[in-house]
Parts: sequence; C-alpha cells; structure tokens
Amino acid sequence: MTTAMTVDLSQLDGWAEMVDRAGRDLEAIGANASRHLVHADFGPILALMTGSFNALTSQVNQTLTQDGSGVREHARALQVASRDFADTEDSVVALHQGRGVDGRDGVRGFSDVVDTTVPAARPTEGELPHVSFGFPYDTVCDLVRMLTGFDVRAELAEQVGGDVVGASTQGSACSGLGTAIRGVTANLEAGSRTVARSWTGSAADAALASIGTWTSALDAQAGRLVQVGQNLVTVCRNAWETATSVVECITSAVRTVSSALATMSIPGVGWARVVQAVYQAFQALMKAFTVLKKFFAILESVTDYIEQVKGVFDKDALPSADAGSVSVSRTAPTAMRLPQTPVVGSTARTVGS
Repeated sequence: MTTAMTVDLSQLDGWAEMVDRAGRDLEAIGANASRHLVHADFGPILALMTGSFNALTSQVNQTLTQDGSGVREHARALQVASRDFADTEDSVVALHQGRGVDGRDGVRGFSDVVDTTVPAARPTEGELPHVSFGFPYDTVCDLVRMLTGFDVRAELAEQVGGDVVGASTQGSACSGLGTAIRGVTANLEAGSRTVARSWTGSAADAALASIGTWTSALDAQAGRLVQVGQNLVTVCRNAWETATSVVECITSAVRTVSSALATMSIPGVGWARVVQAVYQAFQALMKAFTVLKKFFAILESVTDYIEQVKGVFDKDALPSADAGSVSVSRTAPTAMRLPQTPVVGSTARTVGS
C-alpha cells in the first residue's frame, strides 16, 4: 500500500514564512511581558496574592520567551523541508538527464487573519481612599480596646492600604498578552488549514501534528492569562470597594464617639453616653472587619487559581521545536512516473509514493 505525497513549494514556502512570522510575534509578546509583568509589592490588602502572582510572572516570562524561539525553530524546519523537496526533484532531473524548471508561482495566501498587537496595559482602578483620622481615631481605638479588648488598629486599619493601581495594571497586561497569543493561535490554525490542501503525505501529517501541539499549548496559555487578568481586575475592584467600606465604617465610628465625648462634662449622663457610643462604634468597626474578611476569602480563591495556572506555564513541557518527522529522501523514488521535462516545485507536485 502506498501513499502519495504532494507538495506545492510556493504554498510550503508561504507556510514557513507565516510560522516564522508567528514566532516573531510571540517573541514580541514575550518582550512586552518582560516589560509589563514584573515583580511588585501590592501592599497589605493584596499581600496574600502577591507572592503567588510574582512567582507566576517569572514562569510566564520564561515560557513566552521559549514560545517564540520554539515556533521559529519549527519554521526553520519547514524551510529545510522545502529545500529537501526541491533537491529531491533536482536529483530526479539529473538521473533522467532532463531539464529542471522551478515552477513556484508565488501564490501563497498566508496572510494573518488576526492582529497580534498587544493592547496597552492600563490601570482599571484609582488609588485606594486614604483618610487621616489623627487624634480622634486613636482616642476611639483606645476606648474600644479598653471596653472590649479589641484593637482595631492592629486587626483592621493596617490592612486597608495597597497599590490597586499597579495591580490592576498588571491584570490589564495579563489580559492583553492572552488576547495577543490567541491572535497568533488563530493565524497558525488558519495557515494549517490552507497548507493542508496542497501538502499531503507522512511529512505533512507529522509537521501539521507538530504545529497542532503548539497551537494547543498557546491556546491554553492565552486562556489562562486572560482569566488571570480578569480575576486580578475583579479583585482590585473588590479591594477598592472593601477599602471604601472600611473607611466609611471607621469614619462613622469616630464621629459617633467624638460626639459622645463632647458630653463628658455632663454629670452622670456624659460617661453613660460615651460607653453607649463606644459600643456603637465597636459594632461599626466589626462590620468593617467582616467586610474585610469576606474580601480576603475572595482573594484566597484567586490566589489558589494563580497557583493552578503555574502548571500551564512550564517551559520544559512545551512542544518540540522541530516540525515533526519532516524528511525527504534525496534519491529519486523508483515508483514515481516522470514527465519528459520534470518540473521542480510545481503546484500539487507528486514527490514520492
């Protein structure tokens, strides 16, 4: 049983150029990542996530760099395969003392179908609200601690600060990188379908299977980056809303106690009002504490997802950089019928059997 191998060298050359272009696009995406996905300290409110995100950043940068070089190696393997096909036909021409004509017509049709430019990373949140409470706040905290044993300064207020502007910018960068990688994947998939119409046989099957592993890996990377970016943007929005709520609760507590302190000079009634105000303030502060704990639960789930994503960005698990078992014998196949004047690289040319 024999299987015919056909190849249009114009199409194969165009496919090799498209794969090389995809590799260069991935290199550009990797360079963009190295500039925008950097180790950062997001402050107390996002501290739980910071370590995991920084570790992921290192893996993403390494893997994206490897993506570009690996896909370009694949392109070079395709270029070698194209030369081998041409050399094989040249040897057939020489064997039959014929005349070789390069029949490449320049028709390729391997234009990119999707733009792969990385969108600019932009912050999605403004700075967290900052309120300086000064002496009244310390007085409230001291009274609450004296009457309840709860020190809100240690448990609550110190957790509100953070850099959600920087964190949301990192989230935007992740989403943009994932979108760009999806564009590269779409271009490679479109090119694969095009070249499959003119290149058949075992070499074609091996090469297309190899690029299929690359598109699968790139698609997985893109999906995870987009999801991480969306999660980070969402958690920054939650952080801003949480900080705003906490500040409002603290402000309310300070006002309540400050008003009561103004009545301290009233005999018999003043201190009772202060005690009542302190307990009202304590309830407000505990509400803020509850809001913060709910946010930390959300943050913990995002951190767990980031840990899971690391497995996708393992540069050692990337596909092989070659184009599969793309090899062409330089000896003329004995079962191939030749025309009087062999044509090198003609459209849908039968190269072997």
